[in-house]
This record gives sequence, C-alpha cells and structure tokens, in this order.
Amino acid sequence: MIWEGSIIKKKSDERGLSITKLAQQIGVSRQAVNDWIKGQVPKGLYLITLCDILNLDPDDLFIKGEDVAIQMPVYRTRRKAKIKPEHEVQLAELAKEYKTLFVINQPVQFIQL
Repeated sequence: MIWEGSIIKKKSDERGLSITKLAQQIGVSRQAVNDWIKGQVPKGLYLITLCDILNLDPDDLFIKGEDVAIQMPVYRTRRKAKIKPEHEVQLAELAKEYKTLFVINQPVQFIQL
C-alpha cells in the first residue's frame, strides 16, 4: 500500500479548511500537515485524528497496489531525515528484486537427518 497524501489537501479544501486550521485542530504544525501531503505518513494518533476531522477511513489515504512482502531497511544520514517519495519507489523496486530470491517455485522437501 502506498500513502497518498494529496487526498488530505483535496478533502480539507472540500471542507473549507486551510492547512493551518487543519493543523491546529490536529495539534501539530502546519509544516507537519504539509509533510503528510507530500508523502510522509502521520503517526497513529495523528492519523486517526486527521481521519476523524476529514471524515475519512484510514484506508482511503492509501493506494492499494501490489503488496511487497519484503521490507527494506532505510538508511539515513540523520536519524530524523524524511524519506522522500522517490526513495520509497526505489525501495519498492529493490524489494521486488529481492523477492525473487525468496520465492520457491517448487514444493519444499524436508529430509530427516
């Protein structure tokens, strides 16, 4: 599933809420909401509060696509550095390549030692 933050902007515009007012209602900075719109996924309670305000289901903010079962670690030079959307795409492509290493096309056979 891929985060689709642009829905936040669309729904807040429909409700007549500016990004600043939305941020105030959630209890975060305007920059935090802008980061969510640009691709950063909000943490649990913020996501729930955001969905309550915009009358959304959390699933509405994610695009259902090919599910990649392998998770790739993200190495950042700074601990709090944001993960850019282009990095997420690169990681998903890399995970697909790795997935082929783990897929077993033939039945697993167990041998007794």
